Amino acid sequence: MNEFLSQLFQSPEKRYLSQQELGVLSKMVSSLPERIKIYRYLRDQEVKLVQALVNQLSPELAKTEAPALEQAVKSIVLVLRYAAMAMLTNDTQLVQCRLENWLPAMMEAHQNQAVVQALHRGLTQALSKTLSAKQFALLRPSLDQVQSLLATRPQAERITELLEPV
Repeated sequence: MNEFLSQLFQSPEKRYLSQQELGVLSKMVSSLPERIKIYRYLRDQEVKLVQALVNQLSPELAKTEAPALEQAVKSIVLVLRYAAMAMLTNDTQLVQCRLENWLPAMMEAHQNQAVVQALHRGLTQALSKTLSAKQFALLRPSLDQVQSLLATRPQAERITELLEPV
């Protein structure tokens, strides 16, 4: 759950909300209809968006073995779903919590980090063109959070680096 909302639910026992807290809550509630609209769009267009992305990147992806490509596409679908849910709930930490261990481990296991990164870049570009600037601004923090996870070096590289003599 959104950390801010979680803290608000604890507040009635202690105090009334401050003017600033009410302002943040009001902003969150007023943007909810737009967030729901974006979420529905992403849900309904997921297959088309991902298929168009794969078609667009076909030359770049042609060198990738089928199992690694299949897993990269599955990963990007999950990335889109978590980004959509994080945007809907206004909780970018959701992306971090749900994907931080799983996504880097999957990329390492399938040796497809470059492919997942290319798919993520393409997805971000496609969404920036498909959604309005205001809509994309709501989704962007979640996509940026994913980008930071994609930039994480695989665990095996970090362990190998630590074990190498200086």
